[in-house]
Formats: sequence, structure tokens, C-alpha cells
Amino acid sequence: MPTIDLNDRQSLAEVAKELRVHVSTVWRWVLRGVRGRKLATTMVGGRRWVLRADLDSFLRDESTRPTQTPTRRAVEAGKLLDAQGVGVRPPPHSPQASDSA
Repeated sequence: MPTIDLNDRQSLAEVAKELRVHVSTVWRWVLRGVRGRKLATTMVGGRRWVLRADLDSFLRDESTRPTQTPTRRAVEAGKLLDAQGVGVRPPPHSPQASDSA
């Protein structure tokens, strides 16, 4: 059984503070993951810890980077709103607003 360097671990709250995210975000990474990749943790004395190597691996993985493309649900909601005439209108000072008038 491999030994774990106790100085090389962080609590979920410490990880959240380091990454400037809410602790519930870290819990979500542990329980559900991001794009099929979960943040690995180790249980010691009934507490959950994140090893530095596991955190580095999770952050390095390309699949954990956020995307700028809208989700399927957001696209469907936008189409539904447009069909109901509730679409987003450009601000009055934009060139698009003056062209449509």
C-alpha cells in the first residue's frame, strides 16, 4: 500500500479557496465530475482530502476547461423565446437597432 505524504494534501475547502471557487463547485467535481472526469479524493479518518498530484492532473486535463458554446438546453430555450417574440433585442444605440427601425 503506497504511503501518503500528509503535507501533500488539501481539504475540499482549501482547494476551493486556492482556485477561488465555491466549495460546492469542488464537491460537484468530486461527485459528478466535469465532462466525464472526476476530481480524485482520498478518505482519511472519515474526512475527504485531495492530493496535490490529483488536483494538478485534474486541472491539467483539457476536458475540464470551460467552453464558450451554449448548452443544448440554452439553444432550445432561445429558439422557444424567439418563437414567442420574447427574443433579446439589441440596445437602442447599437447599429443593429437603427437598421431594423
